[in-house]
Amino acid sequence: MSWITGTKATLSFFAIIFFAIIFVVLSIKIIRMMNKDQSPDNKENKGKVVRLFVFGIIIAFAAKLAVAYLGPGYTPDIYCFASWSKFLVNTGISEFYETHWCNYPAGYMYILWGIGKLNAVLGLDYYSEVFGFILKLPSIISEVLLCVLVFRIAKRHVSPELSALIALAVLLIPANLVNASAWGQVDMVFILLVVLTFYLLEENRFLLGAAAFGLTMLMKTQGVFFLPVFGFAYFRECGPVEKRKKAFATLIVSFCILVITYYWLTWPYMNGQGLEWIFNNVTSSAGTYDFVSLMAHNIYTLFGVGHLTHQETLLFFSYQMWGYLFITIVSLISVWLVWKNDDKKILFLAAAFLMAGIFTFAHGMHERYILPVPTLLIVAYIYLKDMRVMVSAMLYAVFAAVNQVSALFFGQQEFYPVIAQIDSAFGLVCFAFLSYVVCVLLVKKQKKGPDLVQFVS
Repeated sequence: MSWITGTKATLSFFAIIFFAIIFVVLSIKIIRMMNKDQSPDNKENKGKVVRLFVFGIIIAFAAKLAVAYLGPGYTPDIYCFASWSKFLVNTGISEFYETHWCNYPAGYMYILWGIGKLNAVLGLDYYSEVFGFILKLPSIISEVLLCVLVFRIAKRHVSPELSALIALAVLLIPANLVNASAWGQVDMVFILLVVLTFYLLEENRFLLGAAAFGLTMLMKTQGVFFLPVFGFAYFRECGPVEKRKKAFATLIVSFCILVITYYWLTWPYMNGQGLEWIFNNVTSSAGTYDFVSLMAHNIYTLFGVGHLTHQETLLFFSYQMWGYLFITIVSLISVWLVWKNDDKKILFLAAAFLMAGIFTFAHGMHERYILPVPTLLIVAYIYLKDMRVMVSAMLYAVFAAVNQVSALFFGQQEFYPVIAQIDSAFGLVCFAFLSYVVCVLLVKKQKKGPDLVQFVS
């Protein structure tokens, strides 16, 4: 994997380091503030807090735009996105998948189609640096929208001041800066939809939650990884006898909404073909690469087998079979956690555990599949108010940043495997700590965490 070099690369790298430092400082501040009166009823200095929050968003947004401008992004991806945008406008939506290779589902194609329509007015060269910069804007804007959404969630549970800090911490996650502004990938749109989905479920807005999850699946095929937690959030509502009939009706209607949302938005691309087209589109998106690990710092990278194909064997089974086995185990544990806990506030923590476990032990992982985890953990901290959750978020933010930065900046350097294996080992430490947090909070249900303030004062 190649990456930009020279002065622009150096400036981008130091901008990422700066974001990382600010994120850690903010996270420590958040942990320290939780011991104070952080009731949402505490409206002290609310106006000033909102103004500073908006100012923080503006500064972070400008910094992200600067990083996006400094580099053209990872060239093969940007070239694909630019080509797809051009072809969507020139050949039309219905003919796109029939005439062009594309390993993304239809959701992101709508965004590229819109950018292409805009470019029909602007008249830019599709392969110019300016157009590459424009391609990065939807992800950067999604980061800001995610920050606002987290602020909206937080202010219902903690004070305005702490809400603003938590939301800004989400905006400053360094790995997200790498993915959206430096690389030019689209995972931030996906993460926004994931957080929106579980927020709607927590708010008992199950029908809208189903529509949001349909959009999540349309944006990135790996949205299917969250299906166990998402699905059993509905099944759990069918437990109490007194509301079983209504809950079952909600389950059926929500399933119909999810299917209709996905099918309705996919239909324009199907060019008159049947449901088999959707199945083939999903499986082709999921099976583009057959490596055991593609720059993902997980257990396979740690033991130096990430470069192998997943058809190769380990102890009589292929890596693919081992991957499916681990996905099944982690999914069943996550389902059990959701079923065991009546409070929907645990959904974000359960979803983070599910995605972190799949990333650590499943085959076919990409380096960016870990990106939802730090954000999900920060939102989980809002609901659970346990310092250990925030510490886990900090650990995963550092881990994800090292994974993204090393893959993009140093992927072809001789020393990259050493970095990858060290970070992979750190990733196992992160998952072990997250598993401990999940065990304490969701299995043993011990709500009172240790006094960590003495370590950060």
